Amino acid sequence: MLVCRRVAKGATVGLVLLLLALTAFWAGQRMSAALGAGLGAACADEAAAPTTAAVEVTYRAATIEGQPAGEVLINGQAVLRIRIAAGGLSAEERAMVVAKRIEGWTAEGADPAELTAVEVAEGGWAVIAGDTIIVTITDEDAAASQATTMGLAWMWRNNIAATLGAEPVSPEEPQLAEQPAVTETPATAETPTTTEAPPTTETPTVTEEAAAAEWTPPEPYDDKIVPIVSVLEGVRIGAARVNGPKSKVDLVQGVAQLETHFKKLLEIDIYVPITTEKPGKKLDRVQGVGVTALGDYRL
Repeated sequence: MLVCRRVAKGATVGLVLLLLALTAFWAGQRMSAALGAGLGAACADEAAAPTTAAVEVTYRAATIEGQPAGEVLINGQAVLRIRIAAGGLSAEERAMVVAKRIEGWTAEGADPAELTAVEVAEGGWAVIAGDTIIVTITDEDAAASQATTMGLAWMWRNNIAATLGAEPVSPEEPQLAEQPAVTETPATAETPTTTEAPPTTETPTVTEEAAAAEWTPPEPYDDKIVPIVSVLEGVRIGAARVNGPKSKVDLVQGVAQLETHFKKLLEIDIYVPITTEKPGKKLDRVQGVGVTALGDYRL
């Protein structure tokens, strides 16, 4: 009898536990139906939703083969390494300038499709984004990386684009247009004779020809003196005289000086009339105005 009572008691406890489990399962199903997607589904949807992370651009000093260098990083990934000093700036300072340019470009809504590499001077290349110069590549930069200026420019371009989620681009070699063949006039071709009477138009005199050839500008020309400013530093380093149509000259507030190098032999300065006294991220160039004279400030 004692054994039977214990068996019956154990069966009762098991039945109660089974009923409690079924009740909890039923209540959970009703709650899920009332509340909709559970926490797990919400977390999965949140993980699957695309997020737009902010682009972090930094620079740092580095040492490559025992020589000081500068690195530019996007989201912690090095995209280019500058080993050569240029334009009065060390390699690290050049990296700082490049990082600031990328940071400004990305802050305005960077589109990797704008990135390209262009030849800016004979043998010199640059990576640009729209109208913004990101970095210039000299012969010294290419030699230090054991590459050509064109190859290094495209490599840096692709490194920057890759960190922003764009595909690499392969540069296309320029193709020279074929010149049409020169067709010689057959030797037997006879020159047709003119049977019509000569035109009655009078031949202009020498004075009339000179007057016809004289060009008259659509508006008066003017010139003025404006400061020369360094693109990298925004410091006044001289004065320049600009000349052109008066309406265009009135827009010029300064001349930006761009520096480049030619095959380790020459330093080439390019002067661009701009509408401000201090260059920004983009040069607001004034078209149709030329620089006719330069002068240095006495420091």
